[in-house]
This record gives sequence, structure tokens and C-alpha cells, in this order.
Amino acid sequence: MLLDQLDDGAKLKAAWDRVQAAARQYNIDMRQQGWFGQLDRIPALPARRQAQADLQVVKDGTKNLEFFKGIEALRALNRISLMIYSTHRADISASTNKADFDNRFGSTWEAQLKASDNRTKQLEGIIRVLQEKVPSDSAIENQQLLDAVKKFN
Repeated sequence: MLLDQLDDGAKLKAAWDRVQAAARQYNIDMRQQGWFGQLDRIPALPARRQAQADLQVVKDGTKNLEFFKGIEALRALNRISLMIYSTHRADISASTNKADFDNRFGSTWEAQLKASDNRTKQLEGIIRVLQEKVPSDSAIENQQLLDAVKKFN
């Protein structure tokens, strides 16, 4: 699917409006769980096919929208991750000795985070949770090295 197809909100809204109109016309209670399945009982075949086709357009559009929302969320997380990385790299480059590094490293990012908007803070919080729950490649490799060393001891 092309990105420009996703932005066809008028087509999606028209399909949804037709589904709702068909449901009202054939006395389908849209408040019931699973009411979409009742569209299969529309007695007029052309109307049933149109309602089913329109419902598929709505389902596909909704699924695609959720997919692209997920992609955008990942892009936002990546943006924050790169901000953290570049700030840490700047801290490392600016450090003149170990004591300076210990004082500086992380404090620049914390100051930037404190001054940032709520969305950035939320995304940074998600990154922290991910770092706790999902080990990085280097952490996995380090653990494998430690396990190998333990076998020889």
C-alpha cells in the first residue's frame, strides 16, 4: 500500500457512512458486540455486497492507520534515542578526565530532559523501560563472555 492511499480519509469516511446507513436501513443494532456480522443477513444481494465491501475498506483503513501510527511511534522513539546518544557523545568528548566524565556524563541529558515537553519525557520513559526489559546486543555479548569465562574457572 502506498502512503498516499492512507491519507484518503474521504473515501474511508464515505465507506463508513454507507456501512452505517445499511445497518440503519436493515435494523441492525450497531451497539451490539459483533454487529458487523449481521451485515451478512442483508436480504438484497447488491446491498449486502456493497456493505461488506465498504466494511472491508473501513477495516483495511483502520488496520493501515494503526500500522502507520506504530511506525510513527517507532520513529519518535528513534529520534529521542538519537538525541540521548548525541548528548552522551558530547559529554564524552567534552570530558577532560575521569572525574570530569563522572560529573558530566548523563547530567547534560537530564537537564535537557527536564526542559523538554511532556511527549519527549514520555518517550524517554519508554526507552528506559525498554532498556530494563530488553537487553542490548552488547549486554547479551558481555553475558555470553562472562558465562564462557565461568566455564573455564
